[in-house]
Amino acid sequence: MHLYSSRDLSKHLKLKLLVDTASTYTWVKPDKLEKLDVKPITKWKFKTIDGKIIERETGEVPIECLNEETIITFPKGF
Repeated sequence: MHLYSSRDLSKHLKLKLLVDTASTYTWVKPDKLEKLDVKPITKWKFKTIDGKIIERETGEVPIECLNEETIITFPKGF
């Protein structure tokens, strides 16, 4: 899987990521996003498996995996 900087597509990282076919969003560690100079653009609320509501920063990152793109979610503390 390749992650690209939305600001500069020449910046990219090749990562091995676990695929959760039931997941709607992709979570990527902050140090990887910093290497791509990716910045959060908004915050979204999510409901966890135990029913808690959490808020996380989100941003758009082109991800190349089977010719699909998605939105990533920034872990807490980014």
